[in-house]
Amino acid sequence: MSDRLPYTPPYAPGHRSVEYRIPVPTSLDEYQKALHYMTGRTAKKEVETGDSGVELIVSEPFDDPARGGKGVYTEKVYHLESRMPAVARKLLPNSAKVVHEFCWNAFPNIRTELHVPFFKKASVIIESRHVEGLDVPDSVFADAEPCPSDTPVVVLNIASDPTPEKDACDEEEPSLVSSATTGRLPLARDWLDTAAAGTAAKDTPYITVCKRVMLTFSYTGVQKKGETSGLDSYKPIFLTTHKQLVSWIDDWFPMTLEDCRNFEIEILEQLEASKSKPES
Repeated sequence: MSDRLPYTPPYAPGHRSVEYRIPVPTSLDEYQKALHYMTGRTAKKEVETGDSGVELIVSEPFDDPARGGKGVYTEKVYHLESRMPAVARKLLPNSAKVVHEFCWNAFPNIRTELHVPFFKKASVIIESRHVEGLDVPDSVFADAEPCPSDTPVVVLNIASDPTPEKDACDEEEPSLVSSATTGRLPLARDWLDTAAAGTAAKDTPYITVCKRVMLTFSYTGVQKKGETSGLDSYKPIFLTTHKQLVSWIDDWFPMTLEDCRNFEIEILEQLEASKSKPES
């Protein structure tokens, strides 16, 4: 791994924020291992296609009550150049083509900070909380820094909300995929109403993934537009990744947490090895 990334605190408390809530048919323990599996599987695709845009810089244990307690701290660099239009690749400096991610994962509490070196007056903070059941208390983010009082709450339905066209795949739609291992899929479009009414399968667990995104983009003339488009961009990301996580349930469900962690580590090591190979 490379040297650590230069870290600076977020530019300012988020000027605008949105709280996304994504109910899923898993337990907390199941979701935790599914996260590791999903990270590994996504990285595996990048290894196979050679289109990797992620670089793992640091991965180490941490113990900090202010960051949620004990967990794993990671630093990553997301390289965006290959996914940019040709004009943007030509005009933008290198510091505008990467995103630095700092993450404190003390599951079920996770804090992620994102910085683009070129934009010194911009930053993103994502606070994640994972709550058992479908009823989320108002105090779910009581241990996090304050956010604007008018922060909207957006509930995402992984069965009925449409997947962005570029990511659409029948094998990654919980409403179309069956689960021979758990019997929890496919999900009906009204599965949330059924679960809330208590008429769903009694042995199916549920959790709600709560992600509060706080964004600062303090540039005169484009601040409002930048913050609005930035916040809106997370909806399709959260929706698609959770559809994938649930649709892959028969792959990760039989695995232990250690199995899923080892799978993730193995794939990330392959990813690093592929980056270090000299070009022929």
